[in-house]
Amino acid sequence: MNVITSVRIIGKPDDLREFIYDNIQIDDPTEEDYKLWNCKNYLTERGHFIDNDNESVPFTTAAILNVYNRNEESINQLFFQDTTTILVSFESSYESMIPALKAMSIYFKNLIIICSKSDEYWDNFYGWYIIAYGNVLLNKDIVFNNLIVCPKDFLEKYPKIIINEITLINKSSIVQIITSLMEDLRNNTFLNVSNLIVKDNKIYFESLDRSVLEWYNSINFQDSVYSSLLYKECRNKYFGYSCKIGNKILASDFLSFKVKNFKFIQNYDTNEDEYIQRVQQLGP
Repeated sequence: MNVITSVRIIGKPDDLREFIYDNIQIDDPTEEDYKLWNCKNYLTERGHFIDNDNESVPFTTAAILNVYNRNEESINQLFFQDTTTILVSFESSYESMIPALKAMSIYFKNLIIICSKSDEYWDNFYGWYIIAYGNVLLNKDIVFNNLIVCPKDFLEKYPKIIINEITLINKSSIVQIITSLMEDLRNNTFLNVSNLIVKDNKIYFESLDRSVLEWYNSINFQDSVYSSLLYKECRNKYFGYSCKIGNKILASDFLSFKVKNFKFIQNYDTNEDEYIQRVQQLGP
């Protein structure tokens, strides 16, 4: 099984060149379009495998399906005036390239790395991984065969509980930020949240009928605050996330399912509202 890892990297051109382009190899000189990305030498030279378990990076080599610059002037200006964005797609066997990218990110603290992974046919698993300036903001694996507990549960429409998880990272203390968010969540009757739990730098809670995505996206965090919201319907009918630096949205994604022959199949709704409208019209 081949695994596709799609990566969007934002940073200064010199860092991007060292991270991606300097580690590209042409495996066959007669096939100029076929390239490999191999970070093993880079990590070895920095003693990575002396200080870390080799098994933490099962693959350091992958075929590059494409790599190109992308003009995201509005996004780039949010972080550095002289940043650029590149998009890279890797193909590897059985395992994604996220562990290798995570290992590389240790040595590139000025990059934003936004990853998604899936099997080549999008019918077994999906995943998200985001690193902002050396901080892991999101790490979520979705294995389709593990989602369904009982087909009957999936078909039941109510009650629809959404499980929300907010992650916060700040250069200084996050206690005051968490306290403020907790107070807002408790007092905001429109959100209708319950089961609030704080653990380390995360806030866990449930909401009724829909996630708190709109509320989260409207929060004006200070520029030093990195945050993410991960949400899922309690019976795994859909998953989504939004990631922010300060009050600016960095990335978001949404994944929904339908059940056919007791198996989860992707349904390609683009957002939570679209999913809700479809279910109201056609059923789950």
